Amino acid sequence: MSYSKWQTVFNKPLFFSDTGAEAKGGFFADSLTRFSEEFQDMVFYRTGSHDERMPDNYVGLSPWLLCDFKSPRRNNPVYQEGWNTKGLIDNHGKKKKAFFILKAYYDEMQRLHEQ
Repeated sequence: MSYSKWQTVFNKPLFFSDTGAEAKGGFFADSLTRFSEEFQDMVFYRTGSHDERMPDNYVGLSPWLLCDFKSPRRNNPVYQEGWNTKGLIDNHGKKKKAFFILKAYYDEMQRLHEQ
């Protein structure tokens, strides 16, 4: 499938920040199931896969969180239990699947910028 390149009228660096989705560490399902590692993985994969369509001033993206953290306002009794689970590393220090998608993305961005 062919897509047209995105365009912007601004002559400034284009950077996406605060992207991502929640995933309970260790919860695996299909990529359409919210709170699954596969869902979070798919969101980051699709966000990073837009590179070929980005304008020349696109410089990258950053996830919302590196690590899950305690948050009393996150009270889904099954998937959050008082945790903000949007991190790439769960509350036990284990890297989620999306961590490796972002690592591959950053490795590729580095390779492209070193050329």
